[in-house]
Amino acid sequence: MDSGIAAGTRSAEREAQATNPATPASNSFKDDTRMNNEIIFVVADSAEGGGEARALGQSIFTEADSLEELRAMVRDAVACHFGESDRPDVIRLHFVREEVLAA
Repeated sequence: MDSGIAAGTRSAEREAQATNPATPASNSFKDDTRMNNEIIFVVADSAEGGGEARALGQSIFTEADSLEELRAMVRDAVACHFGESDRPDVIRLHFVREEVLAA
């Protein structure tokens, strides 16, 4: 490949990265998102009582009778799902609550 073309391609990749940070320059998207190093769980009330937590982007689900127990179950589920080297540093819980009002 001509060095001028290669330099132009690298320049275009850097420009795309600068204008859109979600666009990976030379790494895969998965490697790029790993810099966040967190996992997000959506937490909702369970129909049976207690709460349930579902991870976004991973096949992790757990439930418990109390919030304290749910936090412990989420930590345990993350520890079981990931190996030591790829375990997220942060677990974020996003609480979703549905409320119905009479009109």
